[in-house]
Amino acid sequence: MQMKSDQITKLRPEITGTTRVLGLIGRDISYSLSPIIHNFSAAQLNEDCVCIPFDVDALSVKSVLDALWSMGGVGASITTPHKEAVAREVAGKLGSVNSIYRSGSYWAGQSTDAEGLANAIKRMGLKMNNFKHVVILGNGGVTLAIVEYLRSFPSLSELTIIRRSPDRDALLSNALIPNERIIKFLPFQPDSLESALADSSGETLVIQATNAPYHGDDLARFCPAINGLNGAVVDLIYSNPSKLIDKAKELNLPCQDGLPMLIEQALLSQQRWWGKSADYQSVFEMLKHVIK
Repeated sequence: MQMKSDQITKLRPEITGTTRVLGLIGRDISYSLSPIIHNFSAAQLNEDCVCIPFDVDALSVKSVLDALWSMGGVGASITTPHKEAVAREVAGKLGSVNSIYRSGSYWAGQSTDAEGLANAIKRMGLKMNNFKHVVILGNGGVTLAIVEYLRSFPSLSELTIIRRSPDRDALLSNALIPNERIIKFLPFQPDSLESALADSSGETLVIQATNAPYHGDDLARFCPAINGLNGAVVDLIYSNPSKLIDKAKELNLPCQDGLPMLIEQALLSQQRWWGKSADYQSVFEMLKHVIK
C-alpha cells in the first residue's frame, strides 16, 4: 500500500498557532491510515486540528500520554500493540482502549473497535445480532474489545477463539462474564476452524483478527474450512487481507475487508473529540483515491 505523493501533500493540514493536536499511539505504525482519515476529516469539519503519529515502545506510552495532555491535545487513537497498556493507564473498566479523550484532570478511554465493526457489518446489510456463533482468528487487543462488546448481545450463543497461544484464554473468558454462553479456545490450525464451523447452529460470523497477512501469511490453508459456511466473513486487515476474503467471494458469501471498520471506528472517535464526524462516504472515496 502506498500513498500518491500529490495526495499526501493535499492531506497535510496547515498548522497555525491555534492548531490542536490529535495523536496516533502505536508501534511500527507507518502503514496506518488513521492520521490521513483524521486530518482529512478535520479539514472537512473546519476543525483546527492535526493528527500526529507517536511510534513508541511500551515503556514510553505513559510519557506520551502525559505530554499529549500537557500540550492540550484533543485526544488520540490507540493501535497495536498498546491498546491494553493505555487501558491500564486511563484507569477505566475496559481491558482494551482504542481512543482517548479529555475528561476531568486526565484522559478517559473508550473502545470504538467493536461498535465500528458492527456499523461496518450493517453496510453489508447484516446485523451483529443476526449471528448465533462468532469465530475469531486471533486473541489480541481488538479481539478483547470485540469480546467485551459481545456481552450485550443475548442472541449470541457461542464464541470460538482460534489462537496461537493460550496465555490470554482466562482474560478473554472473564471478558465475556456474566454470561451463559459457550466460549471455546482452539489451536491456530485449519482443522480448528473446520470443526468450529461444523459445530455451528445458526448463522456464523468469522472474523480474521490477526496480523498474519502483514507478515506474509495469507492464511490460504484456512480457506477450505469455510466451504458450506452459513454466515459471513470479515477480515480486519484493510490492505492485502487474507485469502479468506477471496474464498468468501468465490462462495458468494457476504464479506468485507477492514477498511469499512477502520472508517467507522474513526468516525465514532471523532464524535467524542469534536461532537461531530466526517461523512463516511467522503472518507471512503478519499481513501480509494489515495491508496494504490
